[in-house]
Amino acid sequence: MSKFCTDLRLPFFATIEPGGRELDLDKSFSVRQHRSLLKIIIKFIFLAFIVSTWVLEWSTYKYPAFYMSYWTRWNLVYHNVYIIFSFATIFYPKEWMIKATWILFSLACVTGTIQVLLFWITEYDEDFPLDIYDTFTHGGINVCVLIDGFIINRTPIRLKHVLLSMGMTLLFILWSVIQALAPVENPNKAPDENESMYKILDWQKVPGLSAGVSLGVLFVAVPILHTFFWAISIPLRTYTDDKYEAPESAMEKDFKDEEKQVEKNASGDVKSQGGDEEEEKKVEENVSGDEKSQQA
Repeated sequence: MSKFCTDLRLPFFATIEPGGRELDLDKSFSVRQHRSLLKIIIKFIFLAFIVSTWVLEWSTYKYPAFYMSYWTRWNLVYHNVYIIFSFATIFYPKEWMIKATWILFSLACVTGTIQVLLFWITEYDEDFPLDIYDTFTHGGINVCVLIDGFIINRTPIRLKHVLLSMGMTLLFILWSVIQALAPVENPNKAPDENESMYKILDWQKVPGLSAGVSLGVLFVAVPILHTFFWAISIPLRTYTDDKYEAPESAMEKDFKDEEKQVEKNASGDVKSQGGDEEEEKKVEENVSGDEKSQQA
C-alpha cells in the first residue's frame, strides 16, 4: 500500500524512484546500447502484423464508413500508434518519443485487455460470425503489445497514467450514447432492430444496464486493471545502477584466458620458490644439529 500511495504522488513521467534509484530509460525502451538485432526483428514483425491487420480488415469491411464506430477499432488505433512509436523509438530515442511510447503502452494494454475480455464474455456466442480478423483484434494483437511492452521493453507503468485510459474510455461511452440516441444508423443491424453496437451497451432498450456497465468499466475495471499492470511492471523495472554486461568479444575472451594462464604460471613459480626455501632451511637445521653434536 505504501508503494501505491508513493507512486500516486510521483510526477507523470517520474524517473527517480522513492528510494533514490533512477530508472534506466535506455534499457526500459530498448534504445542505444540496449538495442539489438533480435529486438528490432521482433518489433518489426509485431508492427507488420498489427498495421496490416488494421489496413486489411478496414479495406475489406462491408461498411467502411462505420468501421471505426466500435470500441474494438478504437483500441486497434491505440495498438497501431503504440507499436509504431515503440519501433521508431529504437532508432530515434528522443525524449518526447520515449514519453509517447511510455504513456501509449499504458493505454493500449489496459483498455485493450478490457475490450478483449468484454468481447469473449458478453458478445461472442455460437451465432457470432467469427472470422480471422476477430481473433486478431480480440486477442492476438493485444498479446503482441503486452509482449513488446513488458518483455522486449521493460515499461515502468505509473499509476497516474490511468487518467489517459479513463479519459479515452469516457470518450467512447459518450460516442456510444450519441450513436444510439441520435441515432447514427448502424448498417450491421436489420431495419426492425435498434442501432446499438453491443449487447451490454444498448442505450435505447436498457439504458440502466448500459449506464451501469459504462460506470463499472470506467471507475472499476480500468483502475483495477491499470493497478494490476502497474504491479507487474515493478519487478521488471531496470535502473541506472544495475550493471550492464556487454557481450564478450572473442579477443577479450582470449586476453582474459592469457591473463589467467600468466597468473597460474606465476603462482606455480612462487610455490616452487617457497619449496626451495623450505629445503634450504632444513639443510641449515641439519648442519646446525651436526655442529652441536660435534661440540658435545
